[in-house]
Amino acid sequence: MGVNASRPHQRAISKLNTELGMRYYKLYAIALEPFPKMMLDEDKTSPTPDISLYDNVLENTPVIIEVTKTGMVQTDMKKGREIIDSHDYGFVEGFVYDYKLSTSFLI
Repeated sequence: MGVNASRPHQRAISKLNTELGMRYYKLYAIALEPFPKMMLDEDKTSPTPDISLYDNVLENTPVIIEVTKTGMVQTDMKKGREIIDSHDYGFVEGFVYDYKLSTSFLI
């Protein structure tokens, strides 16, 4: 969950967040609200996944998405699995999105 601020990386986050936002705010097709780079714990320093899907009813973040490029998928999968397995934030599932291949992987 480190910082990767390259234009291609940020563009992929923006596009993904926009599409998810349309599905949440306009189409009402998904129940979780997307947030880019949202702190997971507002009271202290915490990880900030590239995109968090927040449940406003249960007030938790069950899904995270990490955006990466080909060659970094396995590294981000490992980091994502570690944070999900830690049970510190209540994630149910996570995804790694490879913006170069336009492919997502379940963590």
